[in-house]
Amino acid sequence: MEEELKHQRELIQTVLEQMDKRFEQVDKRFETLQMHMDKRFEAQQEQIDKRF
Repeated sequence: MEEELKHQRELIQTVLEQMDKRFEQVDKRFETLQMHMDKRFEAQQEQIDKRF
């Protein structure tokens, strides 16, 4: 019984570590997306400023 519990704990730990890695990847994607959106917004704002 204890071996089974130990095994389950190890599996849970592995799953949690994998989830952390996935969340880090998603965070990096969002940061990259936000950076690109900011650059595009700034470029658009510059064009508007030139027109007016």
